[in-house]
Amino acid sequence: MQVTTLQVTTLQVEARSPDSPLTVCACRSIGQLVSLRYLNLMNNEMETLPAAIGKLTALYRLGLKSNRLTSLPDSIGDLAGLVELFLTDNHLSRLPESLGRCSKLVKLQASRNELTSVPESVGLCPCLELMRVAVNRIAAIPASYADSPQLAWFSLAGNPACPPPATPSREVPVIPFSDLKLDAKLGDGASGDVFQVEWKGQQVSGEGRRRGRPGWQAGPA
Repeated sequence: MQVTTLQVTTLQVEARSPDSPLTVCACRSIGQLVSLRYLNLMNNEMETLPAAIGKLTALYRLGLKSNRLTSLPDSIGDLAGLVELFLTDNHLSRLPESLGRCSKLVKLQASRNELTSVPESVGLCPCLELMRVAVNRIAAIPASYADSPQLAWFSLAGNPACPPPATPSREVPVIPFSDLKLDAKLGDGASGDVFQVEWKGQQVSGEGRRRGRPGWQAGPA
């Protein structure tokens, strides 16, 4: 059998250890992979993304979480088929207005960046259902988000635009990590891995943060 055409639909380039991260997008000809639907470049040290990324119009999911990105190319708005975009744990100060042209976008995760605002155009995305921009520097939300037709989940905690929570009626106890017993991994959270945790004989779930951002959050299972 002779193979004359190879169609690539999934590409994952993720650091296997802290000693071998990807610092630049190595696929300078990535724009030629026009059939690509799933691109995972998470957990590296990329600072830029090539403009050629906009040629991947068949892309369904783009994973850029846990890198060092400071900006995104305007061409990202050309990703007509993009449904899921993961940008958590980077150094982005803004999202391009062109992102609003991604008319099929359903899920946008951009928590733990340095965003000072969010594009008004994204609030007009007709399919957007979930948006996470917690722990940024966002001072205000454009009015377009109030009329977003499908938006059901909007995470804004940890921003100036979000009022601080009310003072609890009683002191919240600090639980030493040594008191927790980690069990099976349950999945991936916005900022870390979620584990089944046992505390004083009770089953709870806990999320451990990644990429040098210490902390641990726990809640009822």
